[in-house]
Amino acid sequence: MRREISVHGLNNIEQIIEAAISDLNWQTDSFDIKIILMEAFTNAYIHGNQRDTSKPIFFRYCLQGDKVLFEVQDCGDNQNEVNIPTELSEERIFDESGRGLFIIQALADHVWFQNNTLMIEKRYCLSET
Repeated sequence: MRREISVHGLNNIEQIIEAAISDLNWQTDSFDIKIILMEAFTNAYIHGNQRDTSKPIFFRYCLQGDKVLFEVQDCGDNQNEVNIPTELSEERIFDESGRGLFIIQALADHVWFQNNTLMIEKRYCLSET
């Protein structure tokens, strides 16, 4: 199963995330997935698309064995290398911004950038329902 959706801005992001969770039949870790994807979409909109609602954000997800791979692609120019932090200093813990990639890294199994696409891998567990 592989799905792709494009959105402009951050309207309806919560519904798109809920639909993906439902489509994947994800009961475990759905709270983590919501946080991961909200942070990823916000990062793509603010930093990649420079808050320009005319630029699309592409969202793809697919099952790969026991994992799900989420891809959030923005229209950024990919000029700057992005470092995904594995630690956050105590001074920055309550900052309004700058923690999104750290949060994603903390909740996902593997995170990396490929061009202007944030790749997020999370182990997948089928629901018993």
